[in-house]
Amino acid sequence: MLEGTGEFTIANAEGQVIFREMLTEPDLEAALVYEMTTPTATQAQREAYVRRRIDQFFRPSQFHSPAIAAESALPTGLENLDPTAWNDLKQRPDAIRFDYLKGKEDQQQIAWSPLIKEVIRVR
Repeated sequence: MLEGTGEFTIANAEGQVIFREMLTEPDLEAALVYEMTTPTATQAQREAYVRRRIDQFFRPSQFHSPAIAAESALPTGLENLDPTAWNDLKQRPDAIRFDYLKGKEDQQQIAWSPLIKEVIRVR
C-alpha cells in the first residue's frame, strides 16, 4: 500500500482519457501529519490513512458547481492556464469543478473546458 503509485484518470464517454495524473504514496500520505497525535505513525496507521484517502477521493463534497464563481478574478501563477477557457468557465453556471488534495497542502481544482476540450486547473 505504501510503495505503489495511483493513476487518477478521467475519460470521456467514448473512453478517451482526457486527464491523467500519477499520485505517489507521499502525495496521498503527506497530510497525515495533521491528524497525528504522536511524533510518528505506525505502518498500519499510515496504510489506513492512505486507504481512507483513496476511499474518499470521489466523495460528493469534492464536486462543485459552478466551477468558477462569476465574481472570481483570474488566478496568477498557474502554469499553462488558458485565460480564455477560464473566463468561459466563469460564464457557465452548470460547469463542474473537482477538488482534490495532492501532497500535504497542494489543493488541486480542475474542470472540463468545453471551449478548448481539455481538463484545466482552475485554481
